[in-house]
Amino acid sequence: MVTKRSIRDFIYLFGFSMGLIGSFILTTTLSINNSYNLIAHMLISLGAVIAFFSLLFIEENISIDIFIFCLLLLFLCFINKSIIGNNTLFLTMVYVISSLNISFEKILKNYTFITLLLLLLTILLALSGKIMNLEYFRNGKLYIALGGVYTTNMASHFFYIILAYVILKKFNLKKFSILILLLISFGIYTIFGAKLDSILVLVIAIISFTRVSFFNYFKKIHGIYLSLLASIIIIASLLTTYYFSYTNKVSLLLNEFFNNRLSQGRLAFSKYPVRLMGQHIYMQGFGGVNGMTKNFLEYFYIDNSFLQILLINGTLIFVLICVILIVKIYNFQNEEKYILTLMLLLVVISSIIDENLLSMSYNFSIFVFLTTTANYISSKHKNKIHD
Repeated sequence: MVTKRSIRDFIYLFGFSMGLIGSFILTTTLSINNSYNLIAHMLISLGAVIAFFSLLFIEENISIDIFIFCLLLLFLCFINKSIIGNNTLFLTMVYVISSLNISFEKILKNYTFITLLLLLLTILLALSGKIMNLEYFRNGKLYIALGGVYTTNMASHFFYIILAYVILKKFNLKKFSILILLLISFGIYTIFGAKLDSILVLVIAIISFTRVSFFNYFKKIHGIYLSLLASIIIIASLLTTYYFSYTNKVSLLLNEFFNNRLSQGRLAFSKYPVRLMGQHIYMQGFGGVNGMTKNFLEYFYIDNSFLQILLINGTLIFVLICVILIVKIYNFQNEEKYILTLMLLLVVISSIIDENLLSMSYNFSIFVFLTTTANYISSKHKNKIHD
């Protein structure tokens, strides 16, 4: 039976799919081609219009306070767009706000299917020579991007698609699937040289293997402690970066472990002040055809999502995003939605090493804030954690 709810879901997911496809294209070497780049941006913009249309004209269950908050958030992001000269955050927020009352599980299934399909297609095209397969030499080793604009970008795709899959499965994986995760973790390290994403996938495999005992312990932790943990991770990542010093042995060890992210972040702090509404920052990475030609002295990139948001998008948006994240972690844990709590904690950890916190082509978890998540309540009838 066709209902207004089903029409709203269909139109939103159609627009979301367009935006996801467009965003994904921009993370591949397809985007080097001007025509594909233009198509990608058109898909993102048109998809955002369709998604927002479904919210304004079809969604029936909108409280006035939520609606006002969403409009203010959009207005804030629009001002930020005008200041920094980049509309990525604004368009992402259009998709996020438009997801109000949509089932998170529907978005997650949509994301998983489309991203997995595009990921496999990209790798196939790269290996067959249809698109560029960029190669990088680091420390005497060869790493390939398999169609991505950079090796760590492709590694991040693997992390998020794996996280999406285990969230759908509620970490209830068979031993063969866990073995596949271990192999992928090894592949991420050897093919992409992405040590940190490799570790995160390994952590997901371990949690899946010890699922029952892990969640029996995890559910006993109060939400306040987990939200505090997330806060400490974010603050520690910023403080260790701000106080990084080449004369401090601990700083040097941390910088080596995090692949020079601390030294690059310290450079960003020294070049740019922290502003209320952000600023334009020109970054030059090694990604893409242009980035491949750059030497280390020309390299300047902020990989830490929280630092990037703080410096580029400004203090106001940084605080807002962090508060929403921390409050959601607290709420999900106390609502017995343990899987969603864990999901956000893993995303927080990933975000101190990758720039993808607010990128819909990677981070699906940003859509958990306004969507419906009742089917993730950990009860005997609604979740299988206790099986």
